[in-house]
This record gives sequence, C-alpha cells and structure tokens, in this order.
Amino acid sequence: MISPAIRYSCKILGVLFLTMGSSSYAASPDQTGITRVSITERSDKTGYVLRLHSDKYIQAFSPPREAGDDRYELTVFNTDVSTSIRKDDPSGPISTYNLTTRDGHTVFRFTVLPGMKIDASAYRDRDTNDLLVGLIYSSGDSQTTETIAARPLQPVENDGPSVGARNRWRLDTIVIDAGHGGKDPGTSKHGVREKDVTLAVAKKVGAYLEEYLKVNVIYTRDDDRFIDLKKRGEIANKAGGKLFVSIHADAQARGSSANGATMYILGTHKTKAAREAMERENSVVSFEADQSAYSGINNQSIIMQTLAQSSYMRQSEQLASLLEKQFAQRANRKTRGVKQAGFWVLWHASMPAVLIELGFVTNRGDARYMDSELGQTYLASAIYRAIRDYKFEYEKELSLTTSQ
Repeated sequence: MISPAIRYSCKILGVLFLTMGSSSYAASPDQTGITRVSITERSDKTGYVLRLHSDKYIQAFSPPREAGDDRYELTVFNTDVSTSIRKDDPSGPISTYNLTTRDGHTVFRFTVLPGMKIDASAYRDRDTNDLLVGLIYSSGDSQTTETIAARPLQPVENDGPSVGARNRWRLDTIVIDAGHGGKDPGTSKHGVREKDVTLAVAKKVGAYLEEYLKVNVIYTRDDDRFIDLKKRGEIANKAGGKLFVSIHADAQARGSSANGATMYILGTHKTKAAREAMERENSVVSFEADQSAYSGINNQSIIMQTLAQSSYMRQSEQLASLLEKQFAQRANRKTRGVKQAGFWVLWHASMPAVLIELGFVTNRGDARYMDSELGQTYLASAIYRAIRDYKFEYEKELSLTTSQ
C-alpha cells in the first residue's frame, strides 16, 4: 500500500512531468542529443550491449521494460535524436530497433529474436556521456541465431506469465551497499566511524541472505575502500541486481539528542532533517576525482529521475516499510519513518532501492549500539528479515513462493 504522502508526490510529479514535457522540455539546440547507436557483443559472450552515444550528460532515464511480443522500450528524458545519427545494423539477439522523439524525450524501442530470453538493464557509462543498455542471456550461456531458432518457446501457463519470464523476475540478486569507505570515513563521533559500522553490518546482512535465502549477494565494497557514488549504481546495474540496499549512519548537525533509524527512498525532500541527511551523504562526491557527472543534478532532474523510477516506487516503499517494522520489532530501535530525499547513490540504481540510516553517530547511545557486536547483529538481522519478507511477498505475486 502506497502511503498518502508518496501517492500525493506521484500526482505532483505527473503534473510537473506533463508541464515540462509540453513546454520547457521541447527540443532545442541546447538539448542533449543521441548521436549514434552501436551494438557490441560482451567479451564474456553472455550477451550484448547497446550504446546510446550522447553529446551531453543524460540526466534521467527509465529502466527497460517488456512491451510484449519480444519487444522492450525505455525513455531517455530531455533528449532528442540527432538528424545525423549513425546506427549500427541489428545484430546478436537484436532483430530491430528504432528511436522516436516525443514531447522532448527519446523513446528507444528494440525487439529481440523470437524465443530469446534476456535480462535487460540500463546504466551510465563511467567514462563518457553514453547510456548503456545491457542484454544478458537469461541462461548465462553464449547463444547463436541457430541455437535460438532451434530452441522451443517457453510454455505459458493459463494463470500467469511464462515460467521463463517468472524465473527472470525472481529476486535472486541483491546488492548491499556499505556507505563511505577508504578516504571517506563518513560521520565520526564518540570514537565511532560510520564507514566501519556500515561495512560490518553490510557483511552480516550479506552472510544471512546467502545462508538463509540462497540468493546472490553483490557488495559494492567488502573492505575499507572508497567507491564513487555513481560507480555503486553501475555495480548494481551490471550485476543484474533486483534490489539495492544502501547502509549508512545518521548525524545531527547541532546537538546530540536526535536518535533512531530512518528509511529513505528516492524523491524530493519534505523536511529539514531529510534535506540535511541528503546533503551530508551527497557531499562525499568531494572525494571523487571527476565530479562532472553530478553537475546537472538539481531538484528538477531529481523529479525527472523519480518519475523515471516510478515503476519501482511501490516496491521501494514496501521494502522501506518492512525495514521500519523490523527495526522496531527485531532490533527494538526507535524509528523515524519512511522519507524521500535526492540521494545520489539511489539515483544511479535502476531497481527498487532504499537507503537506511541505522542510527545517529552523534547520539552516544546510538553510537555505542551501532559499534557493538550485539547491536550490529540485531541491525543486520532486522535488515535481513525485512528483505526476506519482501522477497516472499514479491515472489508470491509471481506464484514463485518457495519454502525458504
């Protein structure tokens, strides 16, 4: 159930999107242009990559979605198609593709060969302005046109999607992001460093998920190293993550009375506390060598990206609500609610994503709890249980529930 506050936010986003689409986002000489489409096979032979070459930074895009009959589509917001665009011929699993501009946004559609089963994801290229669309064969094996044509189509059950489709949607890969690291200690107070707490809890969560849910766990970092914010999202997208959980610790700008855990999903902040948390976590880009990827991010682009990820909003809020429940019941911690803010680490993850503030390092009681072995165990257990319950409900809708 989507909360009234977030439902209201969706309505506002829709109004803003329609307004921007009909006026201020019309194509112009200053608009970002798609100049080329290239198609290359992955070096490991597990799929292909479609590259949408861009002459400027792409601020927002939607995840690829299935549009029926082996068709997929995604929207690249606030872009147009260059009149001199160069396009590679379809190859590999791609049979056809096209780009159209609508209301100042580019819609990219492609069709795969009949019977081809792929996992599609979109992510920014680290070194250029380009947008990459990764197509991974669901079987994980290299395939050819001949083997695809020879393989029978997946059977379709009368009461839902095909077995193959449901298996592709199974919650089998979860990305755990330990905030900060290396030269970025995060918040430090009372002898506790945020980067140490987040890593310890993240590794416990991952261990529980692997042992009890038998899922594939991807860590954005599993030791004391610094990872760029945009790189964290790239790691999640390239791994085919189905869920992104970023773990952090909070801090009070003035004083030490604030305590408790907060759950965040991507959106525009509504409170001073959410704004301060967002600004503090986003400030870590000062440690990055190249900060150009963030120069175009503002309230307007956050609205656009939130709209682009609107298909994930319900799942993100559902997980955040389950986390809040488990923090209160399992870890016996005060919770401060589910909130929205423009965290850049969530911006780059094309999947349901939540950022957790475990507690306040600036509060002596919270700091001691988060720094203790017992506290970290309970916090990790609460996160694991919330993901477990989310996975059960998510896969129940797909008729994939198991005895796990």
